[in-house]
Amino acid sequence: MRLVLLLVVGAGVANAYIDRHDYTQCFKRNLRVGDVITVRGKILNGATRWTCNIAMSELNNLIIHADHRIRPTAVEGAYGTHVTARIGTTKWLNENFKAAIPFTGGPFELVFSIVSEGIIEIAYKNAVFNGTSFNRGTNIPLSVVRQIDCSGDLVDITFHGDMMRDKVLPVANRDCLMFPPEPAPQRRPPVKRPIFDQHLRRDDDRRDQGRDNKWDDSDSNERGFNGFNIETSDERWDY
Repeated sequence: MRLVLLLVVGAGVANAYIDRHDYTQCFKRNLRVGDVITVRGKILNGATRWTCNIAMSELNNLIIHADHRIRPTAVEGAYGTHVTARIGTTKWLNENFKAAIPFTGGPFELVFSIVSEGIIEIAYKNAVFNGTSFNRGTNIPLSVVRQIDCSGDLVDITFHGDMMRDKVLPVANRDCLMFPPEPAPQRRPPVKRPIFDQHLRRDDDRRDQGRDNKWDDSDSNERGFNGFNIETSDERWDY
């Protein structure tokens, strides 16, 4: 069963956590349609809020922002799951909202699927509700996206997908603005011929040289193969 979030206006952002942790992992290539990113980890008991973003950099050009407000304050807005996007660092777009939380504590798994340039699907595994779909509806192309990050009352977060770099970034450096350089192409080593093959080649060279010495272009019209004379006078052929 798939539940689709209803469209409402407003995406307040605040930072009320019992024990905030931040996790960021860079991409090693552009995102492509068909890509799947899986997030696994644990939500702390008594958690108040946790979020996950796919973005160009921290809070900049977010193609998707999934915000789960378990115990929100008056500033943060309603309890529930808020999914939106953000152009640049200031312009939050209309959000999809569901008055439910997929996970309130313990292990969790969250899957982002790139359905198209304009649609990213969020699936919550083993959760209160099975999944949602969100049309991000922005002009932010996938080609500018560089990272995924999760923060809040979370621990032991890992990111999975073949677009991921190897290491999670430390908190002090959470922006992935450049892809790693492409590895240099591997040059094929020279082929080493076996010793017996080299002997055969030398024997062939000597035979060819002997043939050249027996053939003289200067008198080729009078001498035949192997040095035998060829009589060319017409008188020799009279019958």
